[in-house]
Amino acid sequence: MLKKFGISKIDQLPTICIPKAGNCDLFGDEVVVFLPMGKGFLKIGLSMEVPESTYGRHALQSRLAHKHSLDIGASIKDRYYWGKVKVVLFTLRKNTPLINPIQLIWAKIQVPELEEVEYLE
Repeated sequence: MLKKFGISKIDQLPTICIPKAGNCDLFGDEVVVFLPMGKGFLKIGLSMEVPESTYGRHALQSRLAHKHSLDIGASIKDRYYWGKVKVVLFTLRKNTPLINPIQLIWAKIQVPELEEVEYLE
C-alpha cells in the first residue's frame, strides 16, 4: 500500500497506525538535540510523491505533545512538494528528548467554487 505514495528507501518505513485511520507513523533518521525553548528540524529520511487531490499534515500524538511540551510548525505536504520530509518542531520547555514517531495524516482536498455575495446566510 505504501509504495503508491512513492516512498524511497529508508531504515524504518512508515507504518499504518490503525486500519483506515488515514495516518502513518514516521520515524526520524537521526538523533536531534533541541535547545531549551528552541526549534529544529526532525529529518524523516524519506521522499514522497503525494497522490493527486490529497495532502499530508504532520501531527504529534497528543500524549507526547503534552508530556514533552512540543509543537509542530509548517506541516503541510502537498502535491508539489518533492523534497526530503522534514518536520519543524518547537520545544516549549527545557530538556526535550527526541520524539518518535511523528504522525502523517492524509486528507482529501476539496476546493469549493467561490462566489462573492453581499452577506452570508
